[in-house]
Amino acid sequence: MTMHEYPEHLDNCVEDASHLFPGKVSDLHKHYQIVCHCGGSLFELFVSDKESVLAQCATCGTRIVVYDLASYPAAVKLRGEELFRPLAATENRPSRVYVRYEYGPLDADQVFDRNDITWCQVFVESVSGRLEKVFDDETA
Repeated sequence: MTMHEYPEHLDNCVEDASHLFPGKVSDLHKHYQIVCHCGGSLFELFVSDKESVLAQCATCGTRIVVYDLASYPAAVKLRGEELFRPLAATENRPSRVYVRYEYGPLDADQVFDRNDITWCQVFVESVSGRLEKVFDDETA
């Protein structure tokens, strides 16, 4: 059985991207590229007023949840309607999207919960090929 070290809402939507974050990978920090079931790797990002992040595939239009406080046991999400707006960095130029999830250290009696992230950072690939951080949120 493979242990997935990313939130379950990203099943079948990520590929390991550790090689792009040299010196930043650890047991507590996991790095992935968002990919679509259609094979697309370019996305437009949308951020909500409740700190959720969606990636919309430029090829087929599928929306993938990158970050949603309602999915993480240590987080609290505000109630009410959630309004999304395009993220300026990808609004007119879909980009490759990368995410870093941070997990807290486990106590001796704890079992790893892949949804129990403590931090999320989202990066996009710029025109020059550099990774630029466009979202940064602590869940707890």
